[in-house]
Amino acid sequence: LMLPYCVVLLVTWTLFLVGYWMLGLPLGLQAAYTYP
Repeated sequence: LMLPYCVVLLVTWTLFLVGYWMLGLPLGLQAAYTYP
């Protein structure tokens, strides 16, 4: 019963991450998308 809810959350947060990455916004204080 929780599977559709989990899938929607996964897709939503993935789209947020891709959106932040495309806009060039930082993920947090001194956070990077890649390892140094």
